[in-house]
Amino acid sequence: RWNRLTNDMWFGSFQLTADASARRLYPRFLLVWGAVFLTTLVFAGMIGWGFYASFKGATADIKPSPGAVLAIIGGIYGGLFVIGFVGALLLAHNRAAFLRETYGSTMIGGEMRLRFEVTTGQVVRYYLGNMALVIFTMGLGMLMLPYRRWAFHTRRICSSAMKLVWM
Repeated sequence: RWNRLTNDMWFGSFQLTADASARRLYPRFLLVWGAVFLTTLVFAGMIGWGFYASFKGATADIKPSPGAVLAIIGGIYGGLFVIGFVGALLLAHNRAAFLRETYGSTMIGGEMRLRFEVTTGQVVRYYLGNMALVIFTMGLGMLMLPYRRWAFHTRRICSSAMKLVWM
């Protein structure tokens, strides 16, 4: 879709062309979902082991200790937090790679190649800033999100032909 939309655009009298390929992003995409899946399996195994250990040999009149119940509940919520955290970091890593690929494959007038200089940390800070802006202003910050998106992109786009950062 990026290629189709970009190939129909013009920047003044210069046509934009793009040759982005999703195949270069597949390994990162598989890394993201593979890591989240493995993390889920690890925490499911830990919780299952906790259930097994706390109820092993238990009969109807013997109840598990409060420590075992708290460990299971802590494992569930801790696992959900870790899975969410790992997933969010890996998705930010994938988003940064996507932006570098799409902008990096775009040319203006067939002579000037664009570059997008972004790191995973910058993507994480961008999304955390957006969430904080919306939460702490009780929704009014949503008015600023289009500007923040524009500013995030324009501050990081570069041209490899002119060595000039557009701000």
